[in-house]
Amino acid sequence: MSIAETLNQYLEKRQIPYSEIPHGVAQTTDQLLQLVDIPADHLLVATPIIDRQGIMFVIHASNAELDVAKLNKALHRTFQLLSARQSDRLFKDCEEGAAPALANAYGLPVVVDTHVLGLSRVWMRSGSQTSLIHFAKTAAQKLLHGLQSHDCVRWNVAREPVLQSLELDTKPLKTLEDVARRLQSVYSLPPMPAIAVSILHLVTNPASQVGDLVRVIEQDPSLAAQIMRYARSALFNFPGKIESVKDAVTIVLGFERVANIAMGLAAKRAFVLPANGPLGLNNFWRHSLYNAFLCQQISLQMPGNKGVLPGTAYLAGLLHNFGILLMGQIFTPEYKMLSGLIAQHPETPVSVLERQVFGMGWAQDVISLGHGTIGGILLKLWNLPEAAVKAAALHQVPGYVGEHETYVHLVQVSNLLLHEAGIGEHDTYGDVDVLFSSLGFSGEQGREIVAEALKYSTELDILADELAA
Repeated sequence: MSIAETLNQYLEKRQIPYSEIPHGVAQTTDQLLQLVDIPADHLLVATPIIDRQGIMFVIHASNAELDVAKLNKALHRTFQLLSARQSDRLFKDCEEGAAPALANAYGLPVVVDTHVLGLSRVWMRSGSQTSLIHFAKTAAQKLLHGLQSHDCVRWNVAREPVLQSLELDTKPLKTLEDVARRLQSVYSLPPMPAIAVSILHLVTNPASQVGDLVRVIEQDPSLAAQIMRYARSALFNFPGKIESVKDAVTIVLGFERVANIAMGLAAKRAFVLPANGPLGLNNFWRHSLYNAFLCQQISLQMPGNKGVLPGTAYLAGLLHNFGILLMGQIFTPEYKMLSGLIAQHPETPVSVLERQVFGMGWAQDVISLGHGTIGGILLKLWNLPEAAVKAAALHQVPGYVGEHETYVHLVQVSNLLLHEAGIGEHDTYGDVDVLFSSLGFSGEQGREIVAEALKYSTELDILADELAA
């Protein structure tokens, strides 16, 4: 079933443009928000109420609750809530639980919460359990023009959502810079650590020499020790002695790889989070290091010339989940709740659990983007390589085709196979064989490369523990 005929006729008669968005079967609003990535504050619902004078519907945001007492005071009436089962009978051409918020299309009286009138775009159910409809700014204003409005809801958080701070596009990368600016205006985002900035300047300067990189790293004894330890590890099986950072760069790792490893290691210092739990730093860095190593090993054996740099592949894998760290920095209590849910439901996609924790109030505008896009925004603000930005922003998006898609697919296939191996959370959708095919391998060939790489799990675990320390 597509959009309900009554609703369709109402919109066509008034020449109000809309777009229909298909999705999986959703009988409730909560199910819908698990299937589609839209801000709950912009999804309209209608709560039915009744008194002696008759029935009425109140149109409001899906993550707000109607305050009947407040509305009764404003209208000098004595409304009571009407059950959804009773009100569904009034929408005869709609499927159960999918009635549109626009009850006035069915000749029913409505009141609009004043918050809704300020939204720049809105979504609502279409009458079908498998689609919803979207109205852009002008259409949304026309849709609600002339309707009676009152402040008549309560939010389940200490403060109401800052809905106008982020005007989100359904194509996240198209407006990533705009979203980044708006995000900065609302939240205090961590700056990139100074040493990471210095390394980034060297990477982007074609005149940089090995000696320049060595001097920057040696200024930080902890970072220098980690680079030395990495070069001496069994991951590279170098038979000789590594006596200095210069040896690590010139003999074993190379300029690009050392620069990207050092930049990732330095960037982690922007965050202070708990060590334990599914989202603690221990598990975070274990998963990130494994992903980085797999991305690098797969890229080294890719057939043909896809323009993929192993060092950049490593960096993309290492930084792709930085959005989780940023969420923990901004929303610490919710971050702890999310970690608990992941522990209880390890096979549930992280994106679904994020909506359960962050589905209410002013955090929803940000979290509805997903931690991938949030991480992409942070890396964009830090002026990191565009390949790393897009790998972070799009690693939760299946079937991505576009700029730097190879790096995105490397991160995705690594995530999927690591989750199969019990490393990392259910964070990525996609088909392993299809992803390997996009990288130039058969599924069997790709899995062989990964199996070989995972033989170094003991060494990777040791390095991960040192990263998290």
